[in-house]
Amino acid sequence: MNKKIIGIALMAGGLLVGTQVTGCLSTPHKFGSLPAVQAATTQTVALQGQFSQDGDSKGYSAWNLTSDGVLHIEPGKLPLQSGKASPLNQAISEARDKNIPVKNISFDGHVVAPADSSYLLAELLPTVSGDVYAPQIKNWQNLDVSGVTNMRFFLSNSHQKSIDVSSFDTSNVTDMHGMFAGNYRFIDGVKGIDHLKTSKVTDMGQMFSLYGDNSDTGNPPVDLDLSNFDVGNVTDGVGRFGAPQEPFAQMFQSSGIKTLNLANWQPKAPIKNLFENAVTISKITLGKDIRLINADPDTDSNLSIYTQLDKYADYDGNWINIKDQYLPTNQKTLYTPTELMA
Repeated sequence: MNKKIIGIALMAGGLLVGTQVTGCLSTPHKFGSLPAVQAATTQTVALQGQFSQDGDSKGYSAWNLTSDGVLHIEPGKLPLQSGKASPLNQAISEARDKNIPVKNISFDGHVVAPADSSYLLAELLPTVSGDVYAPQIKNWQNLDVSGVTNMRFFLSNSHQKSIDVSSFDTSNVTDMHGMFAGNYRFIDGVKGIDHLKTSKVTDMGQMFSLYGDNSDTGNPPVDLDLSNFDVGNVTDGVGRFGAPQEPFAQMFQSSGIKTLNLANWQPKAPIKNLFENAVTISKITLGKDIRLINADPDTDSNLSIYTQLDKYADYDGNWINIKDQYLPTNQKTLYTPTELMA
């Protein structure tokens, strides 16, 4: 019996495969009876503080943690990252020290991200050491990133169930290296990726590394549509430790992606080492201006599905053009991962 083809490919243009106050409105009552009355309840402030930068707190956001577990970030500026982790960890750490749970982080009003927002929401701490998820962010729309130029590892390992960037103005951003890296425990995924403006971005390396499904979650691989990305200026990559590297290098490294759409990409730089250990991709949509290149065919950068996994046991490791999928087997052109990336 012939094994199933592992994927669907397209060559030369086509498919390759804070504080809350609640109350009670008065209600009509029968004649002779007394109206029911419920007092409004107000969440109390359990902890509060002030963000600052180099000892200067002027213009920076204050924060307070209320008894319902919400960390409220008040209007103002956020400071730079600290030790390659989010400055919000300052407040979470103080809460952990006092055994006060933090369930959510709410941007209340206009909160401005710094021009260098590298690691701004990265490595968020869970309330309790060992927890899988960090406090979940609410009111993403109140975070102003319009003046940001650097989003390097902006949301790396943020431990969020869902992320919403649909209101983000990224038109001034030049660096998105590792921006969503390490977010593999999604329940609702990332909303608004198709709204991101990328025309000034020069580095997209590791942008979706370790993104999507992970075998620990039990969730299926995700679909990722980046067809609206303008990649014309992605030409200068810098690695995690400052060394030059290919600008798209390891963009989907070890990701849990099922389908990937790059249909409208018109890159000027070679698309090298895009898929290192990206073992779950089974369909890729490419445009006519894309050529996948492996800088080192001896690495794991080839598009090889991990056939040891039970759910891919019927695949033989080859790729086909989607337009050929219904042809008789002896009429299909098969591409090995190495040939596809050649």
